[in-house]
Amino acid sequence: YSFCTLLGREGMSMATTLRERLLQGVALNRKYRFMIDFDDAAVEKIVRKWECEDREGPAPILVGVKDIFFVKGWKTEAGRRGWGWEGTEGPLIKNLKKDGECLLVGRTVCTEMQYMQPSETVNPWSESYTPGGSSSGSACGVALGALDIALGTQTNGSIVRPAAYCNVYGFKPSKDRIDRQGTVNFSPSVDQTGFFARSLDDIKSFSARVVDSWRSDIRKDRVRFAAPHDNFLKKSERDFWGEVGKLDVVQVPLLEDIDEVLESHRVLTEGEAWRALQGVWKGNERHFSLKFNEMMLRGSKVTTPELRKALASSSNLRDAITRTLHESGLDAIITPSTVTHLPPLLSEQSTGDPTMCIPFSHAGVPSLNVPTSPPYTVPQGGLQISAGFNQDEHVIAAAACIPNRV
Repeated sequence: YSFCTLLGREGMSMATTLRERLLQGVALNRKYRFMIDFDDAAVEKIVRKWECEDREGPAPILVGVKDIFFVKGWKTEAGRRGWGWEGTEGPLIKNLKKDGECLLVGRTVCTEMQYMQPSETVNPWSESYTPGGSSSGSACGVALGALDIALGTQTNGSIVRPAAYCNVYGFKPSKDRIDRQGTVNFSPSVDQTGFFARSLDDIKSFSARVVDSWRSDIRKDRVRFAAPHDNFLKKSERDFWGEVGKLDVVQVPLLEDIDEVLESHRVLTEGEAWRALQGVWKGNERHFSLKFNEMMLRGSKVTTPELRKALASSSNLRDAITRTLHESGLDAIITPSTVTHLPPLLSEQSTGDPTMCIPFSHAGVPSLNVPTSPPYTVPQGGLQISAGFNQDEHVIAAAACIPNRV
């Protein structure tokens, strides 16, 4: 992992090296607020546990966990401080705990109930901007180098969008290729687990650990990309064709019906969120933001037949994406990751518009943000690579063919 190579110092024990790096993360956290309950005392507890386990080998891979995963011994608040959720660890967390090279550091900040009310986290490259959401802390912590990997989830654009705003890689595999048991649900039909990293090599390596039946042998020497219909591309304010001018991109008749897709996704996610979260929300409305309350009210009006229709739309779009790429002989889809170049200002009280990500979340197909801004600058938006269902390895192989900082 890219940052681990910086850790070794002659004569310094692994425990001392680990403590030093974690304390650097604590200092960053005071400024950028990407983790919860992460302080000097937490660091000592982590290091003592590491020493007691008598681990050997290379420096550990520091993994942050979005505050919707259940981890034994940790709180799970889903972005609502002081609230507690009861649940058991899922296979992903259990397997990472067993992995001798991974170390779960703590909870990363997420937005309220995984929705669109901004969290306290600020953008790592300019404190005036949002890091995006809902996986705000995960993207920020990885960008700052405090974490090597951070888990996130995406229902609308909660991995790809903050990855673009924080100038890191963010990977959302096909639905269920990472087991999502052991999390707080929002919209179970489209909630998807993924993660953030600073390099494509780290994305590949971690995918081999956590993505079901990962194939490491997929390679591409040359890639031809598909671009969706103008009806979709015009939803972005960016000069997409100018940004991809050096790539081989062919436009295909996909997402011409983008407005219908967006509405189907809204119906599906809000209707399911109402059904999943009403027990917590009813009677406690005053404790939640206006954005969340309005979403729940809309969701309460979604009927069962409307849900079924929206779920069918998800399946149909998944088939259309997979079929279009197969019939056209193209390797992957390329789009902007974000609607705007710059992230929204914090004063706008927004985590950003997820429109560019929603179709691929709705279809449950893999998506990856490829950062395109120069390092250490305010990100100007990334490029999103997607592919057919379960063609996750092809997304990574296609991204490897994109020239650095297109």
